[in-house]
Amino acid sequence: MTAKTENGTLKNGLIFQTSLSFLFILITTFGGEAAGDLYYKIYDMSTMAFILPYLFLGVAYVNFRRKGLVSPFQICKNNGIAAMIGVLVTILNTVAIIFSGYDMNVPVADQMDTIMLYYGGLAVFLAIGVVIKMVNFDKKAEKKLKNA
Repeated sequence: MTAKTENGTLKNGLIFQTSLSFLFILITTFGGEAAGDLYYKIYDMSTMAFILPYLFLGVAYVNFRRKGLVSPFQICKNNGIAAMIGVLVTILNTVAIIFSGYDMNVPVADQMDTIMLYYGGLAVFLAIGVVIKMVNFDKKAEKKLKNA
């Protein structure tokens, strides 16, 4: 998935993403109303997954500034204020993850299946990412051993 072309494009990832997009277009076009509902559930699950990188960036930023590391671009020079901003971003993202999984206008008991689907889907996306990372890490370790 992470093989790059000469200009840095992730070729295999792009092919995989295009194939999935094409598949979802076919399913929603010819699959009827149930397929459309499935598409929107998958869309909502992936939307929740887009919140996670900002959570990890907020945590990493706080650790980065707490260690006193200097980056080429800084929003503010004071490490304390920068860390407070990072903590605020982390808290806001945590709240977004908690409250993005359900509709506040509907009783929780009525939407328990949807909540389990969204957070379960988020866990599945995370697990897939971890597996891909582990496989890629193993390949890099093998390549390093062969070159040594």
